[in-house]
Amino acid sequence: MEIAYSIICYVLTCFITFFQIAIFITQFYNCKRMFIIEKQRILGINNNLFLLVSFFLFCISFGLIFEHELVANTLVLIALLFNLLSFEKVKIKFTRRSITLLMISLLLPCFIFLDSTYLIFICSSLLILLPSSLVLISHFIDYPFELLIRSYYIKKAKNKLKKNDNLKIIAITGSYGKTSFKNFLFTILNGKLNVLKTPGSVNTPMGICKFINSELTPYDDYLILELGVDAPHTMKKFFRIFKPNVGIITSIGPMHLATFKTIENIAKEKMILFNNLVMEAQGFYNADSIIKIKNNNNIKHLEGYSLSEINILNIDQSGATFEYANRVCKVNLLSKYQLTNLVGSMKVAKFLGLEDDFIIKRLGNIVPEKHRMSIEKKGSTTIVDDSYNNNPLELADTIELFSSFKGRKGIIINGVIEVGANSENVNFKIGEKLGDFDDVVVLSLSSEGIKRGLESIKKEYKIFGEYSEGYEYLKKRDLDYILLCSYPHDEYIK
Repeated sequence: MEIAYSIICYVLTCFITFFQIAIFITQFYNCKRMFIIEKQRILGINNNLFLLVSFFLFCISFGLIFEHELVANTLVLIALLFNLLSFEKVKIKFTRRSITLLMISLLLPCFIFLDSTYLIFICSSLLILLPSSLVLISHFIDYPFELLIRSYYIKKAKNKLKKNDNLKIIAITGSYGKTSFKNFLFTILNGKLNVLKTPGSVNTPMGICKFINSELTPYDDYLILELGVDAPHTMKKFFRIFKPNVGIITSIGPMHLATFKTIENIAKEKMILFNNLVMEAQGFYNADSIIKIKNNNNIKHLEGYSLSEINILNIDQSGATFEYANRVCKVNLLSKYQLTNLVGSMKVAKFLGLEDDFIIKRLGNIVPEKHRMSIEKKGSTTIVDDSYNNNPLELADTIELFSSFKGRKGIIINGVIEVGANSENVNFKIGEKLGDFDDVVVLSLSSEGIKRGLESIKKEYKIFGEYSEGYEYLKKRDLDYILLCSYPHDEYIK
């Protein structure tokens, strides 16, 4: 019986650990974020929290006080199984680090399960209250080795940058719009200069180091980097590797409030970029998002950019038309917020020496990044994929734009995340705006605010457990437009 319990406990532990590692990866291997998720899980239990703690103490009493191993371990096994079934099954990304964590996490229980029934019981009980405990222990065991590996990549990247004497580094940060701004600027500059940019949403120190080590060449004039920060005191990690020549802050908004706590903390962290530019560097910022910014003695040129610098003539399903430099321009973008990023990238390009005529010609090459208002035509249906957008203001603007389109419209939406304590109210207001859509799909794990907003306007909606199921449903509804929003591709801090 003891062997059977050991095997069952080990198998359940392996499954729990597997999914917890998958979640840990989506949280950037950040222990603080994992503890926040655990806190949210416990708070989400609400009235059942008393029952959970009571059940845990009940198991302890049988195992340690009454010394009834059979009953105690049976109760723990039931609790572990219930815990496993309640997890969202997140797909794991197999990388060197995730595989290392997985191996350590699966080896640790072997020493426990081969030794004592009481140790099995105690450790299994711990997984009931803190499912990520084994993953976090494995992380701290692996951490010294990760530091050595990290220092190697950083040193290699710094040495490579030193050899590129003429290279200028452009660093972009902000709550929203970093990737779009990066791609717009790259498209404009790439017509005349040798420019290199990080792919996709690569925006961590290690991701940037790996990219520099593998892709940077002596022939590159400009390197455009995206800097992602999700907590205080994280921006400085980038400047141990490089010092930018141009710094850009795209926006400051309510993103990652679970870790930043306040908008002021977000602003303070983003502004660190301007304090770490090389001497006589250039700084640009979104004047529509940032009300006031203090110049730094380190910055020779500091300039804001704004949507008001262009005259928008029209925005419809074919793109945006606007006036710039006394010329009418057409660009394949559907969002005012994307146009703001475009204005910023045009201003930076002009500052770097490009003429207006050349910049305008390059606008024809601008295309939205995949999952960021990217457009695809399938038969008679136009599908707009805005699933990576987590800016509540931009999402509301996009919904308003789609509401003006003639024809049958469908939307799949999961709600915005990481906007702090006001999350339910923000999502409620988004739900209220969906009245002009013919078909609305939400997910079973969607924000309750979205559902309450829809119910407040008496709008019918369909609920699906998986994003793909909702998408397949919409494709069968003979719609002219389908808007894809807030794709739940990972388990995030809500």
